[in-house]
Amino acid sequence: MMPYTEAQIRENMRTSRDWLERGILAIHNNDGFGEIDADYLSYLARWIQSGKPLNGKHLRKARALMMKYAGQLAELASVQE
Repeated sequence: MMPYTEAQIRENMRTSRDWLERGILAIHNNDGFGEIDADYLSYLARWIQSGKPLNGKHLRKARALMMKYAGQLAELASVQE
């Protein structure tokens, strides 16, 4: 199976809460977030790990912030192939 492209990952995170949440956890558990996003996205990662789904403004904000991590997620996906 071919790894996902950045564009595919962005589209999947844009349309699927599950993809978005898995992306947040993947970055959180591996390379980590950029300094500007680290506090908020790490908070969301802990929220997701506690079994709670993202919704409302947190879902919208997470979608916007996570678009810049699509390349990092593509790299992680290719390493795990």
